[in-house]
Amino acid sequence: MKQVCMTLLTTASIVITLLTSSIVSAAIVINEFLPDPSGTDSGNEWIELYNNGTSTVNIDSWAIDAGTSSFSTIFTFSSTSLLSGDYLVIGESNVSGADLTATLGLGNATATGDGLRLIDNAAVVIDTVIYGPNNNDNFIDDTAGIASSLAPSPTTGLTLGRLPNGVDTDASAIDFSVLASPSLGVSNSVVPLPPTVWLFGSGLLGLIGIARRKKAA
Repeated sequence: MKQVCMTLLTTASIVITLLTSSIVSAAIVINEFLPDPSGTDSGNEWIELYNNGTSTVNIDSWAIDAGTSSFSTIFTFSSTSLLSGDYLVIGESNVSGADLTATLGLGNATATGDGLRLIDNAAVVIDTVIYGPNNNDNFIDDTAGIASSLAPSPTTGLTLGRLPNGVDTDASAIDFSVLASPSLGVSNSVVPLPPTVWLFGSGLLGLIGIARRKKAA
């Protein structure tokens, strides 16, 4: 009986440890990213992670996946930890202030939606954002289903970021806005870009105008 109790306690301890580790890991979010820089994309894209939890998280061997039709790994972390309340910027070669340098090649989500996600060293998806005009490629989000909640299409030179800063509801449309001013390595502004501006930048405003003229005719 004593051995059975010890086995149960050991099993419970393992389960609690795994659950705690999962909760701590989930505190890391993709907080802001620049997929469509002004001018040339190459060398100027960046992604910001944020630890909205209360503990330091070791992200050694974690990876960032991105894709325009399906996900593939674009960066793997090595010997990296993220303190509570801290930001980590992964930027291309021209990005001043980046903590780590990588070649990213993010999609601009012009005709179809694109995806970006963070996975841990056990290949568990920690955070996902699907952005753009549609999800024709059936990207899976953090609900474990085909994403129907999409962040806006990028506006050239501006970032997509979480508002409020660091908050994750697993719904990209709710969590992300086009930010009026990029905030690399600091808290995102509480003032999003006015919808008419990012609609114009994405080309959707012109389509809306055409639809209205057709309706009026």
